[in-house]
Amino acid sequence: MYFIGEEAQMDNLAMESLWTAPFDLFAIFFQFTSGASSILQKAGISGLGLGYAGWEAVSTMVRAFRRRRDFLIKSFGEMEGVGISDALGAFDVFIDLSSYYGAEIVLKF
Repeated sequence: MYFIGEEAQMDNLAMESLWTAPFDLFAIFFQFTSGASSILQKAGISGLGLGYAGWEAVSTMVRAFRRRRDFLIKSFGEMEGVGISDALGAFDVFIDLSSYYGAEIVLKF
């Protein structure tokens, strides 16, 4: 295990030694040395520190995101010419607005 300052030194040393390496080796090296950013690692540690109490906060967020997604699906689903596909395993909403490409849209308030 090495710290952030050492990580930069290790990467610089590795970069210098790979300047003459074949491209395939170079590509493989970077697949093995890439990983979660330090910010993401710290967030993960904080999340793990929540323990069982953290699941209550997470489930509250999940309910909020699900309500928002369901609202978007319902709202866009009511619009004429709009296709919608929701991801079953996430909170993403995929909206197809291709029927409006090149069309003039008049907003009614």
